[in-house]
Amino acid sequence: MKKGDLLIIFILICAGLTWYLQDYYWPDSGNNLAVIEVNGKHYQSVPMNENAKYLINFPDNKYIEVTIENQEAWISKLTVDCPE
Repeated sequence: MKKGDLLIIFILICAGLTWYLQDYYWPDSGNNLAVIEVNGKHYQSVPMNENAKYLINFPDNKYIEVTIENQEAWISKLTVDCPE
């Protein structure tokens, strides 16, 4: 094996790992995503629904719908600080 062959194998492994991690953390939902953080910790990632709102689920079957105005990126980050 030549150094060039090892480089190609390394690049293919890196590309596969990158694809896997992207698919795992940001699955292709066909919609915009919002990353929800509560008290600085990742809570959930949610796709936009058909009403252009994000449905955020909480324990005990509670939820809230959120609309993000002037969204320019395909992913948004919502941060919520809750008193403990």
